[in-house]
Amino acid sequence: MIAKLDPWRIEDDGEEILDVSAGERIIWIISALWAAKRLYDTQAIVQNDTPTFLARSLVVFTCLSFLATLLSFRAKPKSASDISSSYSSDDADGDVNIEKVVDSPSRKRRTHDARPFNGRNGSASSEKVTKLRDTRVGRSRLFGKSRACFRSGADDGALCGILLTPLLASAKYASTASNVTDEKDTTNDLAYYHAVFELVLLFGIISTFHIHASYFMRPFRRLSLKYGVLVSTLIISSGLTVVLVRFIPFTTILQTLPLGYVLMHIIIFQLNLYLCATALRRSFTFGEMCLIAQAGTFLVMNATTILMCKFMPNHLPRFISGNGKLSPIKVLGHAVILGILFIGLITYPILWHSRSLAQRRYWKTLSTGNTRQSSLRQRKILTALSIYLITALAVIFLISPLCTSLLGENAFLWTVKYVFMSPPRITLCLFWAIAIAITVVIWVLVLDVHDSPQSAHVGTQPATVKQLTSSLNKKRKLFHALAVVMFVPGLLYEPAFLQLAFSVALGAFIYLEYLRFFAVWPYGKSIHIFLTEFIDSRDLGPVILSHVYLLLGCAESVWLEGSSVLASLSGILTLGFGDAMASIVGKRFGRIRWFRSHKTIEGTLAFVLSVLFGSGLILYTMSPLSLKFDANVWGWYTIVVSMTGLMEAFSTQNDNLVVPLFMFALIELAY
Repeated sequence: MIAKLDPWRIEDDGEEILDVSAGERIIWIISALWAAKRLYDTQAIVQNDTPTFLARSLVVFTCLSFLATLLSFRAKPKSASDISSSYSSDDADGDVNIEKVVDSPSRKRRTHDARPFNGRNGSASSEKVTKLRDTRVGRSRLFGKSRACFRSGADDGALCGILLTPLLASAKYASTASNVTDEKDTTNDLAYYHAVFELVLLFGIISTFHIHASYFMRPFRRLSLKYGVLVSTLIISSGLTVVLVRFIPFTTILQTLPLGYVLMHIIIFQLNLYLCATALRRSFTFGEMCLIAQAGTFLVMNATTILMCKFMPNHLPRFISGNGKLSPIKVLGHAVILGILFIGLITYPILWHSRSLAQRRYWKTLSTGNTRQSSLRQRKILTALSIYLITALAVIFLISPLCTSLLGENAFLWTVKYVFMSPPRITLCLFWAIAIAITVVIWVLVLDVHDSPQSAHVGTQPATVKQLTSSLNKKRKLFHALAVVMFVPGLLYEPAFLQLAFSVALGAFIYLEYLRFFAVWPYGKSIHIFLTEFIDSRDLGPVILSHVYLLLGCAESVWLEGSSVLASLSGILTLGFGDAMASIVGKRFGRIRWFRSHKTIEGTLAFVLSVLFGSGLILYTMSPLSLKFDANVWGWYTIVVSMTGLMEAFSTQNDNLVVPLFMFALIELAY
């Protein structure tokens, strides 16, 4: 049984479509209008027409984005015979949706709002029934990809993926313009954020193209598959970019950049989109995929800019290249993350061989005695040693020399001196080690996970999806509390060091995911057993992203370098205080649900109050109090936190990824 409040429709392919809630649409409209108003207000400070142009562009782009998502293809429901006959042709790109047959008794699905009912009085049964995975999907998708490539149980998130980054760029521009002083020249900074704003608008236009191309170009889909969906999309998007940049007065500052430099952004963005949809299928919604692709694009292009500033300093404008000085923190941060991704690329064949060895059936080796078992173990060990050896060689002979050439000194020696020649940084490292050790003790001795009994069966297959028990929820939120304890002191006293630490931690998480997914000896199995204790319905793809999202949520606002302490704390506050308390209070005391949402009003109130309490506690007890908290500041901050709480309640996107960025943008607009 499906709850009446679930906003789904049966579309042309017979799938349950989950639409963006009206509440989330209203929040995006208010946020965009607020950003446009702030841009208008900065015109008197900047003393040119650029803020007005940006404000008008943002309003027009927001209106077009809403129309594009609202007017997306809505076909009449097909008959059952048409649905069954359309599956093979609709998934001609090789993506098979194994759960499309909705009428089969062995594939009945139940959403998170479904409840078993007693046939006599209609009351909810007291028996625990294992919930099946929510298979509702969003409406939007990439051209040439079926909905089986996207995470189910959430709407497409198209508005989030299209509007969040322009909102961030507008907020950074407005904040930089508001902090203009006679001592500091911000002309290059304003031009840089102007260029970023126009780039993310291009990304949004291309994302909108994907939304409608998936439907209106269906008659040409087989032709595109014949010559390559990716190649066709790259050609179309590149041509569209050339027209917008060179022949239409839409991008005033991108016209000053080399056309190849702009096209590199577009091409890498497209490659990231299809990489997420293919290699990491079912891990993201469409909106999350757009955000991840844009973040990956800026990561790669920032590294490219660093190389060009070092070896070709005259090929880029000054607002891109800066003053020619490279920040060691940014150089090492980009080197760590991109270096780990590069190592995964060059070791992919060996990693896949390690996974194939781990998937060998153990019972087949028993019949041949210990000789074959020993041979299989030796092959696993040799494969693992090869992976570790290639990793070490890549770091020593490729990544380290490149960093050394950029920094002008040995990268390892610079890192050692930077960390160990500073007593505050040594103290911070010891504090982090003690906090992690105490957390491990609490996790082992105090908390315990009790899996739900497998009482429900679907046909002849047992339901294997784990419920999020109260104990498991507390264990997950323990790591949110750990994030507050570890990251707040570093942000307040060593923000640059915390940026580098976040980059190293993200690289380590990515490498550990290599070991887990490809079952690399001897750590792969242990890592897999540990991480599977924390997965939920959002970890449907081949990778486990819960811990990565938690780290990214805390690091996003630190990497973006907010203009105030509150802005930099937005990720830590929303996840460490707000999200944790909203989950605990909502599950335990929640009674009144938001319209068309499984989240409760009590949980949202807990989110708002806990963030306000946490920010006040940090600023008044631990911060150097560079920001005086007067009544006006408290009022604006309460509005920001309330809007963030509503976004967390109405959005079905991954809150660890979206909510910190949304709150960061609003804080930058408010101050």
